[in-house]
Amino acid sequence: MLTLEKKMARIERAKQHAAADRLRSGYYSDDADHSRGCSVGCDAIDIAGWQSQFDNPHAIVAEHDGTPEWLEYLRDAVFENLPKEDRARWHVELAEALPVGVDMQPAYHAICAAMLQQTLEHRPTWDDSYGVQVEAAIRQVIAYHSDPTDIARNAARNAGRSAARNAQGAAWSAARNAASNAAWSAAWSAARSAGNAGDAAGNAAGCAARSAADTVESAAWRRIAATVIGILSAQAQ
Repeated sequence: MLTLEKKMARIERAKQHAAADRLRSGYYSDDADHSRGCSVGCDAIDIAGWQSQFDNPHAIVAEHDGTPEWLEYLRDAVFENLPKEDRARWHVELAEALPVGVDMQPAYHAICAAMLQQTLEHRPTWDDSYGVQVEAAIRQVIAYHSDPTDIARNAARNAGRSAARNAQGAAWSAARNAASNAAWSAAWSAARSAGNAGDAAGNAAGCAARSAADTVESAAWRRIAATVIGILSAQAQ
């Protein structure tokens, strides 16, 4: 669990990373002097020192700071996909928004639900040959995040698998421009270390969420970044 001391140290690290222009996308550490890296990478280097290969930089940061590992994966996904001019500011804002002394699992469910709701906004562009099943599966996963019980988890997983099977083939080509990949990618990153309901979210939303235009992607990732900050800040109140 994140303490005030750890949060203040993380904020200070983040500000130093931004001020020193250390933040880069695409790698956890550069190949030169290991002074630069991504959002997670810079923190991992400061915490553990450079290692020839990080087994799991997300786990290094999470264990040291007292944050959930899913949050570090989500941070990675958002940082890598934000426009270059937004990355350093978001790196600092995320550190400042982290809630102290609370279980962040409610924030996880709220973030996943919000991002999947954003994916559903693209429903009018989905062909009904796959859109009906995909929409139903996504709504089932949202229902799970609203009431994260084992029963709801199993229903969400089954709905996602069914949608993935029914939407196979034509859906993949038809869905290429159906929705922003951003919400799906970030939801998957958040879910990957927090429970297998993410499998359903990934399967369901993945059928409907494939590469959009760069301008749409940038706007989607900015919206996700703001969503994450807003939910974490609200939990910190």
